[in-house]
Amino acid sequence: MYYNNNYYGRILDVIMDLESLDQGIYRVKIPFMSVTTTVYIYTCRQGTAIIDSATYPSDVDDYILPALEALHIPHSAVTRLLLTHDHGDHAGGFARLREVFPLADATNSLEDGKI
Repeated sequence: MYYNNNYYGRILDVIMDLESLDQGIYRVKIPFMSVTTTVYIYTCRQGTAIIDSATYPSDVDDYILPALEALHIPHSAVTRLLLTHDHGDHAGGFARLREVFPLADATNSLEDGKI
């Protein structure tokens, strides 16, 4: 599995940084320098989309995967990976997301092209 030794402790920490914005739309706040960066999780009947990927590959393991676990979203439900733009604080964990979700469609939403 992808989990580190503190995985379940991270789930508890992530719950504190996980916010429901609307039905099926969640915000995960991830520390970045002295501020936070945000990853959105959108769920609907067609599947789950992860929007942006935080700054580092480790953010995927430490924040995004525990958020999915806290929301009871199985990996098989993730069908789409989207980037809002290609800055490191939003796209740094993208390669790791592609490793974890190899069957998900990966799209740069601003350019409407494949990554």
